[in-house]
Amino acid sequence: MFKLHIEDMTCGNCASKVAGAIRDADGAATVQVDMRERLVSVNTILPLQELCDTLADVGYRAVPRA
Repeated sequence: MFKLHIEDMTCGNCASKVAGAIRDADGAATVQVDMRERLVSVNTILPLQELCDTLADVGYRAVPRA
């Protein structure tokens, strides 16, 4: 599971775009969004870099968290 900080995820629409982009890249991914902390937890088969690149493609910079 990856945890990603998405600084520019400031509203529900942003959260939907982030989750949708991840699910488009991996239809089996599970995505949990914490809007208050601007964190996304993702269980996916995608490598971390591909996941970050997927989010960058839709305009969101993802920073991995421990």
